[in-house]
Amino acid sequence: MAENTIKEVDAKLLFDAGTLERAMIIRNNGSDGYNLFLAMSGEERKAVAIERQRGGLRIFKSIDAAVATAKNIGFNTMIVSV
Repeated sequence: MAENTIKEVDAKLLFDAGTLERAMIIRNNGSDGYNLFLAMSGEERKAVAIERQRGGLRIFKSIDAAVATAKNIGFNTMIVSV
């Protein structure tokens, strides 16, 4: 996993462990897509982005796709910034 990114399967484990606080869907300035960031709780309090299966930052083509991934991880509420 690259620094500041996380695979979806690992995010599910962290969510189940109570380590993830919130999901944020933010428009990607470099493309016509969106990124899904997850805020971690605890002392580090950093945000990590979902990465592609082959590594690198995952860019979602639509807000709906990012929401579906956040729901799959376990979130019922997300923050969306366009």
